[in-house]
Amino acid sequence: MSKKNSNIIMLLITGLLILAAYILGIGCPIKYMTGISCPGCGMTRAVFECFHFNFGAAFYYHPLFFTLPVIIIVLLLWKRIPAHAGNAVMISCIAAYLATYVIRLFFLKDTVVAIEPEKGFIVRIITGIVRN
Repeated sequence: MSKKNSNIIMLLITGLLILAAYILGIGCPIKYMTGISCPGCGMTRAVFECFHFNFGAAFYYHPLFFTLPVIIIVLLLWKRIPAHAGNAVMISCIAAYLATYVIRLFFLKDTVVAIEPEKGFIVRIITGIVRN
């Protein structure tokens, strides 16, 4: 299987898993399991808001929502673009996501991104085992 086909398959699988988690009410699987938001938390809701042309709400849910199409295009065209350009885009996006995550998590009163391990599935399971 070519790298392009494997990238497309991975993108489709990831998209389907995210959609399934959203439909099942799990939302972010990382936040569901740990109670701690991930750097991409709010992205699914931001994308859905974009589909409704509600860009203000999309920005609220994740201020980097506009980078998602860029990342997808770079991944799909990975073999056709110069390696340094693809790497630069991906490293820039990772840095932007991490910086945004830290700012939202520690410096803003953000209702989307939170540290609440007591609400995570893992802590609830451990607490349930310890109580019994």
